[in-house]
Amino acid sequence: SVEDIVETRVLLETWAAQAAAEAPDSTGKKASLDRARDLLEAMDRPELDRDTFHTLDARFHVELSSLAGNSVIETMMDSLSGAIRGYVKEAMDNFDDWPRILTALREQHHGIYDAVAARDGVLAAERLREHITWFYAQIPPRER
Repeated sequence: SVEDIVETRVLLETWAAQAAAEAPDSTGKKASLDRARDLLEAMDRPELDRDTFHTLDARFHVELSSLAGNSVIETMMDSLSGAIRGYVKEAMDNFDDWPRILTALREQHHGIYDAVAARDGVLAAERLREHITWFYAQIPPRER
């Protein structure tokens, strides 16, 4: 069920965000943070359509998860990615109030990135949990 996917995302992605924030600085971490920042900037473009936003959004989440440096988590996220993309894309396509949703998603993504970049693992995990559960709560119950 979508609820199971959401619970698994929360478990994996919050752990990964905390681990990423607390990981020692390295060239690889800096490069990954730079890629995540570039994805944020791309998601902020005003002319972005829903499909492009969705693709960038998925890449942003994968990039953040990979920052943890745990190959098992990366493999698990990769195996879940199709299911995640499915429910997220369907929801995005059906939102009547897309501008409001888009504004909130952009703000949440920046907040998550800022916490990871500032090395605040607890805050990064909290913001990611809020982000995933908030999005799920926006989906009408009949569409879950």
